[in-house]
Amino acid sequence: RTRGNALFLRHLVDQELQAGQLVQRSGRWEDLGHNTISPSLRDLVRLQVGAVTAPVLDVVDIVAVGEPLDRRCLAELVDLGELDIGALGVAEQRGLIATSPAGLVRVGHPLYGEVRLAECGPIRLRGLRARVATVQARLRDVVAVDPLRHGLLWLESDLADDPTVLLAAAHAAQDRLDCVLAQRLFEAAAEAGAGIAAHLGQAYALLLLNRADEAQHILDTVDADDLPDLGFMSPEILKASNLMWSLRRPEESERVIDEALRTSTGRNTQNLKAFKAFQHIMAGRPAAIAALLDTVDFDALDPRIHILGQCAWTFAHGESGRPAAAARWAEDGYRAVARTPEDSFQGTGLAEIHVFAMLAAGHVEQALVAAHTIAAKCSTQSGITASMAAAIMGMALIGSGDLSNGVDVLRNADRQFESYGEIAGFYYRFRIVYTEALARIGDVDGAKAQLAATRASHHPSYVFMEPAYLLCAAWVTAADARLDEARELCRRAAEFARE
Repeated sequence: RTRGNALFLRHLVDQELQAGQLVQRSGRWEDLGHNTISPSLRDLVRLQVGAVTAPVLDVVDIVAVGEPLDRRCLAELVDLGELDIGALGVAEQRGLIATSPAGLVRVGHPLYGEVRLAECGPIRLRGLRARVATVQARLRDVVAVDPLRHGLLWLESDLADDPTVLLAAAHAAQDRLDCVLAQRLFEAAAEAGAGIAAHLGQAYALLLLNRADEAQHILDTVDADDLPDLGFMSPEILKASNLMWSLRRPEESERVIDEALRTSTGRNTQNLKAFKAFQHIMAGRPAAIAALLDTVDFDALDPRIHILGQCAWTFAHGESGRPAAAARWAEDGYRAVARTPEDSFQGTGLAEIHVFAMLAAGHVEQALVAAHTIAAKCSTQSGITASMAAAIMGMALIGSGDLSNGVDVLRNADRQFESYGEIAGFYYRFRIVYTEALARIGDVDGAKAQLAATRASHHPSYVFMEPAYLLCAAWVTAADARLDEARELCRRAAEFARE
């Protein structure tokens, strides 16, 4: 944010500390966001910018609103009389804007843009966004325009809502797993008349945001008759997903799919069967997965559901003691994941099952390789994806016997999951591993506290995790010297796994 300018940095740190935005938690400094510019920092930036004319500042404002902005967009704005060519040259000469070798223009320093935008009123900002969005629309056939940035500019401008622009932006936000932004854009697209695709997209975003009741309301009002093949975004699969993960009603989730299968035809039947196989994972039925997927044409599946099917095969072979076959299906799955927009998010789900299967078979090195691979892939990600990758790494480390490092990694992942509440049972399945590891390193009080938290976050859809949960509880009670109780928990875990 300061680009290494020590004077800017000093002012910014002082400002954020005083505002309570820069805080220390568990030995780590965190920026809480919601940053503003203090009067002293604003004056300092103005001094750096220097005295320039209004047309030059207009150039900086336009670039700050639209950056990174293709240089051809600025040229078009000049041709339309929206910008002064002389002011454009002065802004570049003074370092107020800078052009990359690829022809993308940004503000010369991030704080220049922040100060200028903070000084623009809302009416001026909406007008600036309209100018940029309009010229991007004119040049979309010759200039690469980010649909998400373009849609946001359009939405926050004084232009009339365009359902096509807003829907494209919403899908781009969904592909990047910016669920808050996706929900907002899908809602705007629906209100602009984008139709069923916008409503279903909004429901999916709400599902990922753990706003299950709102998602269910939308899905209950969608008329599922005579819809085109929507793959994973079909009302039945979205409704079943919401019931299984967010609403924690697995039996109802299975009924939705079973009822849909009775009347479905063609490709939709294949998609529903593959999703049903994933429900069998959750219920811990590896034999049922194999029987069902033998009847599925994988070439006919929606890309997202194709990956769910490969997850199911990986799980079925892993649970049935066929690790080589599990690894083959996982590798096929990773290749399919690379072809989907949400590749990092989809990849963490597959990697979790792959690592789970390899550890169960005692193939520790393979588990560590899979965990390191997904961790490297997600190193630049944020949010759910980064938390999942970290948790998978912690699970693999603990499975390899590296308890100390595994506990540290999972502790950090657990802290990151806190901001997502109980979405999809993330708390539950990784806390099981974390709790067991605490008991094994002798942190009895920590293990007992985590066991209580694990019990409180129990997710009824994760039946296949029950033996692991019972063994985790056995480790905690054994560490607490309650050996009779620990032996009984082990016996129950064995009986459950056998059944």
